[in-house]
Amino acid sequence: MACDRRVIEAEERTAYEKALRLKEAEAAQKREDELRASLSSALEVEKKAHADEVEAHRKTKDQVSQLVADEREKAVIEYLESDELGEEVAGLFRKVYIACLDKVKELYPSLDLSGAALPSDADDEGDNREARVELRSTNTGVARFAWNWSRRRPT
Repeated sequence: MACDRRVIEAEERTAYEKALRLKEAEAAQKREDELRASLSSALEVEKKAHADEVEAHRKTKDQVSQLVADEREKAVIEYLESDELGEEVAGLFRKVYIACLDKVKELYPSLDLSGAALPSDADDEGDNREARVELRSTNTGVARFAWNWSRRRPT
């Protein structure tokens, strides 16, 4: 009997230890599940934050690109409307016109081209000056058309 009693006590202790280890295993599993859920939600939050950061970077990049394009276009338009361009275009026109006139005189010496001369730079009075200013704004319009044409996208 004493032997049976010891066996019974040992079985009870073993059962108790087994139940205790089972509760500890369940508690550990529960903690592990909670940690996994917490880690999963933290990972989702981190993914969302990263996606938001990437989107913000893309938007900023697009905005900077648009600002650069706008400023470039403003600079080109400002140059197209400047006196500097008008004077440059008028000077180039004058050079080419004189070269063409010289070539025509060379090829057709019998023609009277005395009336085909451009007004001189010293002649800045009255209608001639206004005509040059008007011509300059027309040249700017042509230059702007050429600028817009060069920027068109192929269809």
